[in-house]
Amino acid sequence: MDKVEKAGFLTVSLFSVVMIFAALTGIAGYFSIDFISGAVSELLPDVQIYTSMMFLIQFVLIFLSATFLHWVSVSCYAEKKSLFLKVGAFLTSLCSLAINLLLIFKSGFKWIGFEIFHGQSIATHQLFSYLGILLFLTILIATLISGSILFKKSEARNYQKGDAK
Repeated sequence: MDKVEKAGFLTVSLFSVVMIFAALTGIAGYFSIDFISGAVSELLPDVQIYTSMMFLIQFVLIFLSATFLHWVSVSCYAEKKSLFLKVGAFLTSLCSLAINLLLIFKSGFKWIGFEIFHGQSIATHQLFSYLGILLFLTILIATLISGSILFKKSEARNYQKGDAK
């Protein structure tokens, strides 16, 4: 393995750590919504905060995908390849992408605002649109990276089998 390939795996590892942090922030945000919803409704009677199971599922899948992706990059860096980790990273990121696309189709990129505030005027704030776009791009990049790591090695094996004939 050359230095460029090792640097690539280290970059993927750093990207997955950032994804793990973002996913844990989202999960903590989901559980803190229960605690702050009463205080917010007392301070701002026009604003109601709701919890959404899709919000939690989305961030749990992002966490699992990032964890698998991190261990894939670490194992590939150590030249100990694991098919289970590669398939796990790809499938969890693919499921996360599918759920994200479903939420985008349902509510647009402002789906985070609509899931938390259920159509109130604050749900259409531009910040939620930016967060939705950022989350979509992060999940798409993770899916592309994990897919390329998974299918790159299988193509190399098929190419070597074709040379042996």
